[in-house]
This record gives sequence, structure tokens and C-alpha cells, in this order.
Amino acid sequence: MKSLGVIACMLLWVNSCYAVAVRSNGTGGGRWSDTATWAGKAVPVNGDGVTIVAGDTVTFDVNMSSWINGVAGLTCDGIMNCSVAPGTYCLKTGADITGTGKINCGSSDTAYPFICTMTFDFNSKPNSFECGSGLVLNLYCIQPAHPLVSLSEVEAAGQAQLSVDTDVRGDIWVDGKTIRIDAVSGALPDSETRTIAKGGVAAATITVDPGLTKAKGLGAKVILVTRNIRIIGSTEYAVKYMTGGVLGCEISDCAGGIFSSFGTTVSGTISGCTYGVSSNSGNMISGIISGCDYGITTVSADTIFGTVSGCFYGISYSSGCMISGTISGCNHGVYYGSGSVISATISGCVNGVFAGANTIQDAVFNGNASDLRRVVSVSAYNSLFSNAVENSEYNTGRVPPWSYVASYDHNTVVNEFKAWTRGGVVVSDANIVPPGYTTSYRHICASSALPCFRQELTTVGPGQTLRVQGKILILDTQAAWVPRLELIDVCADPLVNPDQSALVSMPIPSPAGRYYWQDVVVEYTNTSMVAKRVWIRCLAQQAGMDIYEVWSTELNKVVSP
Repeated sequence: MKSLGVIACMLLWVNSCYAVAVRSNGTGGGRWSDTATWAGKAVPVNGDGVTIVAGDTVTFDVNMSSWINGVAGLTCDGIMNCSVAPGTYCLKTGADITGTGKINCGSSDTAYPFICTMTFDFNSKPNSFECGSGLVLNLYCIQPAHPLVSLSEVEAAGQAQLSVDTDVRGDIWVDGKTIRIDAVSGALPDSETRTIAKGGVAAATITVDPGLTKAKGLGAKVILVTRNIRIIGSTEYAVKYMTGGVLGCEISDCAGGIFSSFGTTVSGTISGCTYGVSSNSGNMISGIISGCDYGITTVSADTIFGTVSGCFYGISYSSGCMISGTISGCNHGVYYGSGSVISATISGCVNGVFAGANTIQDAVFNGNASDLRRVVSVSAYNSLFSNAVENSEYNTGRVPPWSYVASYDHNTVVNEFKAWTRGGVVVSDANIVPPGYTTSYRHICASSALPCFRQELTTVGPGQTLRVQGKILILDTQAAWVPRLELIDVCADPLVNPDQSALVSMPIPSPAGRYYWQDVVVEYTNTSMVAKRVWIRCLAQQAGMDIYEVWSTELNKVVSP
């Protein structure tokens, strides 16, 4: 046994001695498998470090899947194209792939042929496509006509034949391909990876091997993960620091998907990673991210219109992003973040939107335990909240006293309004209105310690006067805390800092004057040289005592001298 160990060590020593740095020929390149392509007239072997020099174009046409270690890294300063001859190709490496050139599989006009499979395998090492020096990947896989389908029946644990709502025969859903099944109910996230069994694709079913570990409810997402361009085996991020480029590929069996890219198109699948897409800016994400701890996180100015499914955090800490597409089966659909516009369909999540300060526009919430939770400063427009719990924890210490969440054209009904505050809820009312108005606003007060309020933001320019004519109707004596209309300097808000006070405040004249509309008027002139942002705010603060209010505004024009 000792002699065998010595022999093994000698073999490793011999291999390391013969591992060389191999460079392309510098005269145009050629096929990877052709000795003439390389300066030393020898094709790279296991353990060699490889460089494609600037000006050379090399067509990759070998399969390294059986190699023990693969090449010792690739520096691509020229161009590497993936062979389009029918076959299975694999570039295995135990070091980074880097350089200043391009790696192309397919093109924007023609996807990489279905008769080819290209795998980039980092061999379970902490290595990546390190693109910080300028390397660009242009990967265009064959995309399925149906990237995902849904379960059409409840499936029990152990079930292998899954009923689905779409016939995927004739698509690229075929035997041996990897799929994920992401639940949209129960304890979330719940994402399982399975293989399509032999002969497993039928008109209304897909059979997997093995069967489900956990039961899956109606509507669970079934996602085709496999693509004919694959990046696998990185215990780091698969792709780092890329500017531009296209990642129409499968990224799986990696610790992370994409890190710190800018202006990249992500159109394939990313699955089973700790971080799917992280710390990026200005990307277009149209693919599917499934079964990650963090689907898309810490991103800015991204346009996200793909699918995020079965992740603990679907999209987290986004800033200035456009978020549409579908988010489903996540513990948190959208988590924190600010300045993003959310127009997605968010379904089957524990929390649709958790905390943060974003705008919601034309969104659909369905089947979530709570559509909104702990959100602080959100305006929603023409959005459908179809769950029993539209907004949770809005009236708890989890949010600040100034928290204000307003829904305009609430539940897609024109002119319907609803707002949530720490002190209660405000809803529009078409029945109890003063003359000249078609809608009033009912404050359903739930606290005697914090106000239930409605507010509207306006800007008063230098020399301008803002006049607000309000009317308030009370149903009960409000002597303990008199309802009022106020104008508030946004930068000196008493709900934010109790040491501040309103620019002007007018309580109703008669706190005991029930069942008639009382006039309240507030007026403010901006005598400074800069514009001032001002809240128009009506407040009430007696638990169990509702009020109704309306107001109209007049902002005079600045008269030039």
C-alpha cells in the first residue's frame, strides 16, 4: 500500500512537470483540437494554462468532461467561438477564465444549435469567469417555448407523475433534463430539483425521478432548468465584473450566479445558488431565477422582467429598478429597497412586499399570506390586492409614526382610495360627501396615541401662496383630540421629530359639532428664496371615532416684478 502511495505522488509530480503554458499561434487561431492552432504545435492537455492571444480566433471543439482537473485556467485576449458542429463540448478548468477578449456561443441572430451542448465546468473550485479586465461573454442558448408550467393538481409527497397545465411535448423538455418544482403555498420557500424520467413527457403530465420529497399544492411552478449552454461547478460566483454581454445560459451547481456586472442581459436560468444575481447595475434580467437563497439582491437601475421563484428573498435591496414579470413561491417577494417601480405579479409568497420605500404601479398580488408587510413609504397605483390581508403590521411599532402607505385606484377601481397609517386606515367614500364633491375620505381611527391621517405632497415656490379649503365631518364629540387640517414642511415634520411643529394648523371650530361639515382653511406663503415641499395633511386621533374629510387646493402663480 505504501508503494502505491509513492507511485501516485510520482505521477502527480510528473504531471505537474509537464503542465505548460500554451498560447495560440498568433497567426489567426483555428480549431482548439488542431495542433496548428497552438504556438507549440501541441493541443492543450490536462493541467496546461491556456492563452488565446489578441487577434486570434479559436473554435472550441473538445470535450474535457472526463479530464481530472481540466486546464489550469484560460486567458482569452482574442475570441473563442463554441463549435456549432453536432456534439457535446466541455471546457473544464481549475482556475479562472479571464482576459480582454470575447467568448461566443451562438449570436443574437442565431441561438446555439440544439444539436450542440457546451459546458463550462469550474470543477468544484472557487473560480469564475473573471471579466474585470474586459472579457465579455455572449452566450445565446436555445430557449424553450414554455420556460415554466404550473401544477394543475395537488401532488402528494412521493408522487413522480406530475399533472401540469401545459403540453410541453415538442419543446425542449426531454428525458434527462433538470427541472425545479417550486411550491406556492405552505412553508416557503420549498424548491426541489428533479430529473425528467425516461419517456416522462406526456400531454398533461411530466414524470420525474425520484418522486417529490414534499407535497406540492395547485399552481406550484415547474421550471425547466437545463439549457444547452451551461456554467457549473464554481464554489464562488460563476461570472464576475462583466460589462455588457449576454448570459443566455444555465448557471447551476454554483455558490453564486452573477456578481458586479453592468449592462448585462441575463436571459437563461440561475438555480440553486446562495446568491443568484448580486451587486449589479443597469442589467436586463429576463430569465428565470429559482431556488436561490437570494434571487436578485443589492442591485440598482436593473430592468427585471423575468421570473423569480422559490427563493427565500426574491428581489432584495433594489434601488431604482423596474420590476415586472413574475415573483412566486418566495418567503419575501420584494424585500426592502427604495426608489424602484414594482409592476410585477407577486403570488404565492409569504410576504409580497416586505418593508422598503418603493412605488407600486399596475401590480397584481395573489395568494400571498400578506400582500404588504411593514412597508413604510409606498404609493400604489391601479394595483390589485386580492388577499384577505392586504397590509400587515402597518399599525405596530415595526414602522415609524410617519409611515404612510397609499393606494390610488385601489384594487384597479377608478378613484377608489385606501391608505394605511399607524393610527388607522383611510378609505374613499362616495355616499357621505359635502355639496360640490363626489368623494370624501373616511378616517377609521384605531388609536388615541397616534393620528390616522391622509396627506398629499405639493411644492410651494418662492413667493407663492398655498391655500387649502377643507371640510371635516365628525360623528362623535372629538374634544380629547380635535381633528385638524395642517400644512407641514417635509423637512420639519412633527411626526418624524416631535420637536417640530406644523407651518400652519387649523382644528375644527366645534369639537362637539356633529353631523355637519365644518370648514377649515389653512394658508402658507413661502417667503424664502427656494422652493419648499409641503405636506397637506388631515389628521384625527380618537380610537373608534371615525371622521370624514375633503379638501381643495389653490396655489397662486408667482408674479414676476
